[in-house]
Amino acid sequence: MRLIFTIAVFVLLFSGSRASAQESPVIPDADPVEGATGLPRVLPVKLDISRRFLKDFPTDETAQQPYLTGDGSLTDFTGAFTLGAPTARFVPIWEPLSCRLVGVLDLQSPQKDPVAKDGAPATGAPYRLLAAGLNPTSAMSGATGNPAYFGVRIVGGKPEFLYTHGSLAVAEMIWLEDEGMVMKQRFSFRKGVSELKLTFPENWIPLITPSLGEWKGNVLSASADSISEVTLHYRLDSPLPEETEKEDAE
Repeated sequence: MRLIFTIAVFVLLFSGSRASAQESPVIPDADPVEGATGLPRVLPVKLDISRRFLKDFPTDETAQQPYLTGDGSLTDFTGAFTLGAPTARFVPIWEPLSCRLVGVLDLQSPQKDPVAKDGAPATGAPYRLLAAGLNPTSAMSGATGNPAYFGVRIVGGKPEFLYTHGSLAVAEMIWLEDEGMVMKQRFSFRKGVSELKLTFPENWIPLITPSLGEWKGNVLSASADSISEVTLHYRLDSPLPEETEKEDAE
């Protein structure tokens, strides 16, 4: 029955219609704190999961690589997953071609159009976070070539994206908490890994508190006999470094 349910969810999401997780039961974590971070756990926001057509918006050349065509032009995002909620300010966007979180939309940004009239990404586009650099799992042992999307399943109202990256089998879950001001991102590895190396854009790091590991530059690193998962806690309403610098200048 679980297999039938998973397949049904997969077909619904890929049909181009909206798949709502609002009626799925939200299962709170039994442990009141999140791993080694000491941060309190709260009930997740009930998500409305949709698939959307989006114009290309990563401006980083490395992040654009999966979307380049033979003539060097960029393809549009035709099936990106948007994870929103009626009362949430932020909307995470996960894209299956590159198998990564490509952005977090800020619905309260003064700039409402992410694309200028000429089709290029607009300056000051309304994204709290934008993908840059390599896919997060690219530095991990066994992660050869490009990641390959396998499917998605809904667990306790939260989407879990499944993909392989070389010999790695990854399940990446994303959800919102604290009325949408906190985003959680959990990477799980089916066979476990002895060394964790997850790469993120440098300007994301001040917002992230990981459940394990330490930062070495823009790479979250940890080693153990077997690491099965790591959870990242993003405080989306915290100021980014460039915003703090701008305030200080003013």
